[in-house]
Formats: sequence, C-alpha cells, structure tokens
Amino acid sequence: MKIQEAIPVILKPERPLEDVIYLENDEQHQTLASKIAKLKEYDADYFVFHHTDLKIETPELIPAQCEMMRRDNVGVGGLIGTLCLFDSCTWWNPQRNVVTVGAILQGDGKGGAYPMMDGPGYRADAISVDGCCLILSKEFVQKYEPHDFGSWRYLYDVDACLQCLQMGKNVAIVDVRCKHDSQGKMTADFEQARQKFLAYWKPHVSFPIIKQSEFR
Repeated sequence: MKIQEAIPVILKPERPLEDVIYLENDEQHQTLASKIAKLKEYDADYFVFHHTDLKIETPELIPAQCEMMRRDNVGVGGLIGTLCLFDSCTWWNPQRNVVTVGAILQGDGKGGAYPMMDGPGYRADAISVDGCCLILSKEFVQKYEPHDFGSWRYLYDVDACLQCLQMGKNVAIVDVRCKHDSQGKMTADFEQARQKFLAYWKPHVSFPIIKQSEFR
C-alpha cells in the first residue's frame, strides 16, 4: 500500500493528494484526544491532524515525510518544536532561540504572516512538537491514551510526544510548509492545565527532558 493512499487528513487541503481518506473536522471531534478514537477506526499507516486555522501549502511533501518517519521509527511528527522540554511545557518560552527546531509561517491574526525559521528541515530527534499540525503513525495511534489536564486546548500535543518517547519511538520535525493563522495567546486555563500535566509526568521523567532522558 502506498503511503499517500492511507493518510486520513482532518481538514481537506485546497490541493489534495490523490486517493486520500479525508476525515471531516466536525464539532464532535475537535480535539486530538477525541479524534484519536475516530482514527483508530481506520486502517491506515499514517494520519494527519491539524487545526482549522492551519493551511498545508505543500501536501505533496507529506508522503516523503511519512517514509522518513517509518525509516526512523517515528510515532509523532510536527512542524516546529524543541530539542529540550522545560517545565514551562512550551516550545516558545523560555527555549525559543535556544533549542527550538522547525519552521512555520505564523499568521498575526490580522491577515499578515511572518516566518518562524528555527532550523527548518526533517530531523528525528525532537522532544516535543506543536499540535497545530501532527503526523501520527498507526502504531502510535493504537497505543495512545489521552490524558485529561482540564483543558482541551492545551498540552495534548506535548503529552502525545512524551507518550511517544515513552513507547520507545522517536518524535520528528517534518519538512512541510504550512501557514498557521493563530496569534498564540494563552488563555487563563493554561496554567491549571500545566500544573496537572506536570503532576502526571514528573513521576515518570525528570525535567528538563532531553533525548537522553529515561522514563520511569
């Protein structure tokens, strides 16, 4: 089976690949956690999840990224993330410009956009990636168990990455051009979610998390 014949995509791009299964981004399955249950119903090698405010501008590059993910035992791939995860639980603070990797065209919420180029190109040694666009392997999807941190908006992506690493699989930065029309402003429930996230993960791994970190 060709990779591109087995990539369910959450939001159909303007230039879709041929023979791709598309999952509608309906209100019933808005979060990664709720969509995972839906994805498990499909017999596919890789799945693509992304936010409704993100546009994949080079969908034709996805199959090659999946091939590299397969080669490198990658369970989760994303556009931008970090090589070291601090207990801030984000990639943009405090580690932006320190150990951040990847690239994305970030919208400003006003029609404009600016590139974030923090080491573009594919690599399979990330610790966490942003959830605006994720490529998930079938093996990861089957084993993934969503955790409730009290907010559907936050930390599902970092949680997925840590579960992936805990499984013994890698997390990758994928080389796909996307535009994300999000201002990225935190809402009041982030800190509460972060505290619940840390309460769950700190018994399993020491922060900051690097590639050599061992899960307990």
